[in-house]
Amino acid sequence: MSLLTNSRMHPDLVERIEASLGVTAARGSGIPRPTKVAMIRAVAIVVIVSCGVSLVSERNRRIGELEKDRGFLLKSLDLESSVLSGGDLKTVERAQGWLARDSSDYAGDWIRPDLGKGTAWAEMIAVPAIYVRGPIADFQEPKRFELAVRESQKDPFLLCLLEPPKFERESSVYRSVYTAYRGGKALEEPTRNVRRLRDALAAIYYLDGSWRERVVEAERSDQLAQLQQAFDSAGLLRARAALTARYLIYAIDEAKDPGTRTELDGGNPHWVRFGIVGLKSGEPLVRLRRHVDPSWVSESRAPEFSRGLNSCLLASQIRKEVLPADPSPSPPGDVATGTEL
Repeated sequence: MSLLTNSRMHPDLVERIEASLGVTAARGSGIPRPTKVAMIRAVAIVVIVSCGVSLVSERNRRIGELEKDRGFLLKSLDLESSVLSGGDLKTVERAQGWLARDSSDYAGDWIRPDLGKGTAWAEMIAVPAIYVRGPIADFQEPKRFELAVRESQKDPFLLCLLEPPKFERESSVYRSVYTAYRGGKALEEPTRNVRRLRDALAAIYYLDGSWRERVVEAERSDQLAQLQQAFDSAGLLRARAALTARYLIYAIDEAKDPGTRTELDGGNPHWVRFGIVGLKSGEPLVRLRRHVDPSWVSESRAPEFSRGLNSCLLASQIRKEVLPADPSPSPPGDVATGTEL
């Protein structure tokens, strides 16, 4: 009942009056409809507020985890950078400059006089060095430099320079080439003090300011997780060793001789420029230009191994030029024709 109705009124009239006032009682209950609506609204408000609080709490939790992961990655970057000097971070730049110079006009053969005396060679190869080999055109063009570096691997040339084959006949050289191509410990152990230039390039990529900015600007946990995974798989311990290298060892392949054939593995007659240079001093220790020709390789091995065999033989011969007293024995056969005795 309301102030405008009483018990003596006809029920239909009472219902119409209360309906017009919006206070009609719910059927089967003594609770006015406005009270039910208010209860529903109150419950809805409570649910909405609770959901909002939960969402805010979850968002804050995720932000906290994101910032924690970001801080961990940034701390790792700072730790890696702290052990490097400003000069170390210029290793790739110095190497690129030297390779560009030696890929232009050839300055002539040079071997530092004391390098083949006493323990000078052994002392040099006992300290960190970086190695790269690539086509001369790639080192002449800055835009192609990075691609050439990334494609360069430890190869037969490097292995045979540091650990030459016992003989220079094909079968002996082939064993060294096979070892280099197989990789693993047999290649890594004799070349353990030499890192690839690509390792130094990788370190610069992760330790320079632009990659750090990507970490700082990451807005989602999945983005940061991808950056962390890339950082973990980069092998920065190896890359850091490349940045602290004291020497650059390089081989630059000139274009193949005109009118000559190229084997399936890329072997062909051409000139190779070889050098060793001090990265900090800029002093050349060795600078040589030598011709290679795979015509001495047997027909059975030429398609797959002519480049590797040529590279190993060249490295072994260069080592003998640098180290005249090297005890590596001479071949008991004709190297030029591959004849074995």
